Amino acid sequence: MNTLRTPDDKIRAVLMQRSALRQMTCEQLLRLGISQVVYLKSGMCDGEMVFLLYRADGTPIVATDNVDAAIEAAADRGLNFVNLH
Repeated sequence: MNTLRTPDDKIRAVLMQRSALRQMTCEQLLRLGISQVVYLKSGMCDGEMVFLLYRADGTPIVATDNVDAAIEAAADRGLNFVNLH
């Protein structure tokens, strides 16, 4: 059993998890499941910046005018936020 003994161990584990999620292909994200991972994209709508939260399969969940609200919407649904570049 892998036990996280120190705060540094916990930080390292979180960073490794984030790194693994960021390196996943679209197909891998789909296999991970729509109920577990979302991604955020920005765009323009009627001349205004909007932020759209999508499920792993590309289904839109939320459109909002600020990033914090989109991240909060993901957290409210118990979803993990993945930042794609």
